[in-house]
Amino acid sequence: MIFRRTRHESESEKKASTTQQNELLRAVGELKTTLSTLLARLAKLDTSISDISSRLSSIEKLLSGTFLVQFGGVPSSLDEIVRLLNLRGAVLLRGGREVERYGEIRLDYVDIIDNVRFSTVLMLDQGGVFAYALKDRDRVLYIESDYPLDPYTLSYLRRYLRFT
Repeated sequence: MIFRRTRHESESEKKASTTQQNELLRAVGELKTTLSTLLARLAKLDTSISDISSRLSSIEKLLSGTFLVQFGGVPSSLDEIVRLLNLRGAVLLRGGREVERYGEIRLDYVDIIDNVRFSTVLMLDQGGVFAYALKDRDRVLYIESDYPLDPYTLSYLRRYLRFT
């Protein structure tokens, strides 16, 4: 018969082992908390990066459009405005009747113009065509564009409408 000699741990060794295990568990818990915090911050950073990316896309789209430098003149005709601003087309109405037209108009502008009240600007996005109706007294300028117009361009168009 073979006898094996087994080693019995002393009380002090058991306490030391338990202490080491507790320290290891505490360290793992701290690591888990730190990783959770890092993951939350990374998710927040990812959201911020996505937001910045979408803002840059908007700015890039705006910058790809036509910008105007303020100058003292007002265009003399509708075709000059359409060419200057790279619009699809434009229609000028006076007293509800079409006075001038230039370019391609795809939408039924009469229904859109009926919604313009009190010297306002109406903007609609109709499947990638941006339609604008600007009203000043009995005159209405209806334009269609492939891109949204900035406030300065709309101000320029209102000035044209005011002096026609």
